[in-house]
Amino acid sequence: MMGENDGLASIIYQCNQTPNDVSPEIWQRCLNYYFIQYNGWEYMYYQNIDGSIPSQLWVGADALYREQMNLNQAYARLWAEYQVGFDEPFKSYVSELFVVRSQSAPQD
Repeated sequence: MMGENDGLASIIYQCNQTPNDVSPEIWQRCLNYYFIQYNGWEYMYYQNIDGSIPSQLWVGADALYREQMNLNQAYARLWAEYQVGFDEPFKSYVSELFVVRSQSAPQD
């Protein structure tokens, strides 16, 4: 999507860097993008549980999404605001990753 749309790429970049500082209009556009990302992660999660995909595919995809959690602050904002859109056990899986991430973050 972003490779062909400079405007979208610019908006997502802003949200990646400072999601709490973007305008409500920009956040709404980013929200749709990140929600699609989370839905992809959720889909892979359940496909892995069902054994419908090779485990190697899950390991790679999960690592990518976890890295996005660590690199893009918008992933945390979306989860805080919209985790209600997900059900168990995926909801607990992601929430626990955020807990672990906050515990391992450097203290000021």
